[in-house]
Amino acid sequence: PGGGRVEICQMDGLSTSFSGDMPVLIVHNEDSPGHVAAAASLLADAGINIASMRLSRDRRNGSAVMVLECDQEIPEETVRMIESMNKEEVMKEVYAMFMDMSK
Repeated sequence: PGGGRVEICQMDGLSTSFSGDMPVLIVHNEDSPGHVAAAASLLADAGINIASMRLSRDRRNGSAVMVLECDQEIPEETVRMIESMNKEEVMKEVYAMFMDMSK
C-alpha cells in the first residue's frame, strides 16, 4: 500500500505541473520580457539541459512562476546567479530542488 507518484499542480495560487522526479528550478518573478531567456541562458552556460518548462502568471505584468525540470542537478552557483538577476525585485524567489522519489 502507499507509494505512487506525487504531482505538484499549484504554487502560490498559480497553476503548474511537475512531479519532483527530476531536478527542478522554480523561479517566482514579475511577468515581463527576458526572464525566461535569462534563466535558460544561465542553465545552458552551466551545461544544464532543460527537460520541460512550465510558465504561469496571475495576469499580464503580474506575478509569474517558471518551473524548469532539468536532466542534471542544478549547481548552487547557477542558482545564485539566477537569484542575482533580482536587480529590481523582478526575480522574487528562486528554488532548486531534487526529491528522490525512488525510495
